Amino acid sequence: MKILSVWYGRCGWYGGPEVATWEDAEKFAEDELLEDMDFTNVKHLSPKDANFPFDFTAERNGIKCLIDVTLRTRKPVRTKRLQTWRSLDYKTMLLLVLPEWMMSVLVELEDSDNWINLSPKTLRSFEKEFLRPLHT
Repeated sequence: MKILSVWYGRCGWYGGPEVATWEDAEKFAEDELLEDMDFTNVKHLSPKDANFPFDFTAERNGIKCLIDVTLRTRKPVRTKRLQTWRSLDYKTMLLLVLPEWMMSVLVELEDSDNWINLSPKTLRSFEKEFLRPLHT
């Protein structure tokens, strides 16, 4: 797995939208996160096919992407399906919306990934990075 970006912010805190269910997470991603993370041409796929393994298709820096949104920090990766999408020139990504940590993490799925697992230690390291003073 490759961490592409960490977004720090509201998702339920300081007047932001309350994110408690996967539907809330997808709405939050569509309304705020994906645009803030520089995605364009965002299309929400879940309403069209709830069984499709990705929730959004979008572009980032001219690259086609498939994005699955989750509230979990641990998720299995179905590698066989990923090969199909990659052969069609899509990057496959996982967007972890973590309201209890006040952050969201964008991960690119790699061929060797069987599980995505962001441990509390890893998440604390993201917090430290965010809280580090600008001038050290």
